[in-house]
Amino acid sequence: MTHRPKIAFVWMNFTEYHVDRLRAAQDALPGYEVVGVELAAKTLHYDWGRPDFGRIRVDTLMPQPYETIPVWRRTWALLRWVLAERPQALICCHYEEIAVLCSALVMRLMGRLVATMIDSKWEDKPRHLWREGIKRLFLAPYHAALVGSRGTARYLEYFGFAPSRLFFGYDTVSVVRLRELAGDCAAGLAFGDRPIVVVSRLIGKKNLPGLLDAYALYRRRCGGAARRLEVLGSGPLEAMLRARIARDGIEGVSFHGFVTQRDLARHLSCALCLVLFSTVEQWGLAVNEAVALKIPVVVSDAVGARDFLVRTEINGAVVEPDNIDGLAAILLRLSCNPELWQAWRDGSQTFTASADTGGFAASVAAIIDCSGSIDTGPGGLR
Repeated sequence: MTHRPKIAFVWMNFTEYHVDRLRAAQDALPGYEVVGVELAAKTLHYDWGRPDFGRIRVDTLMPQPYETIPVWRRTWALLRWVLAERPQALICCHYEEIAVLCSALVMRLMGRLVATMIDSKWEDKPRHLWREGIKRLFLAPYHAALVGSRGTARYLEYFGFAPSRLFFGYDTVSVVRLRELAGDCAAGLAFGDRPIVVVSRLIGKKNLPGLLDAYALYRRRCGGAARRLEVLGSGPLEAMLRARIARDGIEGVSFHGFVTQRDLARHLSCALCLVLFSTVEQWGLAVNEAVALKIPVVVSDAVGARDFLVRTEINGAVVEPDNIDGLAAILLRLSCNPELWQAWRDGSQTFTASADTGGFAASVAAIIDCSGSIDTGPGGLR
């Protein structure tokens, strides 16, 4: 029996998005065995269920929640896997983890290809010179990077990555899967019955208090025709947000908590638009989901996904995260104008390919193809 060389992808924990990408990569690289490696079976930060891995091999290194596992155990588990399996290429998220750094270094010593997957940007948070210097050491082992936005590419160029070693398409989802999950649940739904939808963890950087202020202003301007606001997601700020809604007398807001992928697809397919008003957002996969389901998107200019998936007046609008009045005006304009809504919906088709995992697979194939021009041996240069 002929054994195909392995390409291993490492993430902390897997959900449907990760499996989408693995399947696409396997389809694009039939001469290789694509293997998923998840460091832990669950995480305390996300309520993800276990996805259907299907024909893709996924090795789960530890059954406990990721955050409860000591660093040395994570490191040893991943190193042991790498030494036993000896993949031809290791493509890793979480470059900042000691476990990932050690495994990347071992791969370099074995003369194998290592690449990182990342969507951080300069503007995500205040940057300190000493911390960025340490980060340069953590990124040093990698031959290439699979990135989300142009902002990420600019950030990695600072750390010495040549543009020819930066590949877009990291943050993608399966358009086909989402459309199958949504089905025809929006068939016959009247334009006036479509709610405004937010898909978000309930945490500070998502700027949900600002969104509530904009929604309240929108309701005052729109009157009785105002749309509902549906919030899909869970997180530590839920009690505070509910208290704020009660204090300010904001009507029309409903919290659905964490929802399954099927329910998410159905909520989105019935939406007027998706709103992502974050002050910090490395990417925002909900934008991919809205594009896949042909739903208009209104995002802040902090959202990384706007680089490739949103164009004002084509499939949505971009607004500053402190522009409460601007967001309210956009929502009012869209909710009162079915022709504009249909035009923005039609415009989503322009971005479908960029939202889909085909872009991820193409970039992975390009990384593998260019590996022949990279010195992957000890001391090799990018």
